Amino acid sequence: MKFKFNSLSSVQLQFYPFFLACVLAFGSCCCVGRYLAGTDILNSSSAVPFKRFTEAISAEGQFLPTFSELYQLALGAREKDRTLVIVGGDSIFYGLGQDREHLWSESLKKDLGSDFTVVNLAFRGGGLMQGAWFVFESLGSKYKDVVFVGNTWADRVVQAPLSDSPYSYLYLDGLDKGYIKESAERQNYIEKTVSSLSKQDSTSPDQLLGSRLDSLFYFKDFWNAASYSVLSTSWSKELGCFSFKPRSAYLDTASIDLDSAKKSDDFFLDLIKKEYIVQDEIRWSKLAEAVRALSPAASLRNRMLIVDVAPSPQIVNRLSEHERTLLSTTRERAASIYRQAGYAVLDVDAIDAEGYIDGVHLNARGGAILAEQVCRALKRLGREGDN
Repeated sequence: MKFKFNSLSSVQLQFYPFFLACVLAFGSCCCVGRYLAGTDILNSSSAVPFKRFTEAISAEGQFLPTFSELYQLALGAREKDRTLVIVGGDSIFYGLGQDREHLWSESLKKDLGSDFTVVNLAFRGGGLMQGAWFVFESLGSKYKDVVFVGNTWADRVVQAPLSDSPYSYLYLDGLDKGYIKESAERQNYIEKTVSSLSKQDSTSPDQLLGSRLDSLFYFKDFWNAASYSVLSTSWSKELGCFSFKPRSAYLDTASIDLDSAKKSDDFFLDLIKKEYIVQDEIRWSKLAEAVRALSPAASLRNRMLIVDVAPSPQIVNRLSEHERTLLSTTRERAASIYRQAGYAVLDVDAIDAEGYIDGVHLNARGGAILAEQVCRALKRLGREGDN
């Protein structure tokens, strides 16, 4: 019996079509990703309008929005002859504990009236000087009818935007894709931060490389669009069970156990005592350095409002008199750093204990009070900007 072997040249000829098909498929996905990066997929691919980044479309659900997606959400919310308010910050401004119909940012939109529109880009576990902050910088430099409001509570000492937050990648994503303009002072600060993080976290170089590659190939935008609109293969315990359902199919709820939230008061009390009110000169110099380095142009800062929501009175009343004095000193000193940098600052202290679900987060009642105060501050900011 004789065996017949294909020649080497024959094998190579058979390989070329396969290789070409792979290249074409990869190139097509990159082109589609590039196209989707310029599309508001979180609204265009869902019958329900976007109101916030729910668990299904955030880090809790193993879904990491790209800077392009944040930018397109803000751009899509902008309307002719209306001022766009971009909301950023952490879980307080996200509206943790408030359902979709009683979200504080929706109350803000109603209070502001028909001359304004609002988009909430805050994240649970996010920070002030992260995604929405830089979306405003990018969009606000093009349009004068865009303003920013964000909250700062645990952001007193910042390593943002490259901190241990799950959303620290957004700055690099926006920078590498050309949304954010680089400045020498900011770059020096970022490089120092990256160097510090690299000593603690070996994944930092991978994050830098991944961001550069994604700015060329746009595979994250492609995959997010597929996960949101078609099917998702990422499992998350936060969503209850494994499912191939597209992320757009998950409902937006208050997503918090109120009984468990009340039990977290001891955690927030301990946090305030051991970290928040500690008077350390190093922390203030770090905050001042971060604010200087990460601030946008001075012409944009007069359209930015920094909000400090006080902890629940139930928590404050459990502090000693000396600790309450330190708490006031901490809030005042942080506010002064932002004011010296040219920002408007709003201290929200008028919410009683019935407006909180735990030590720091607000229910619908507290959210409505917050919306009223932010509304007045934003309108005052607009009048001052016109003068």
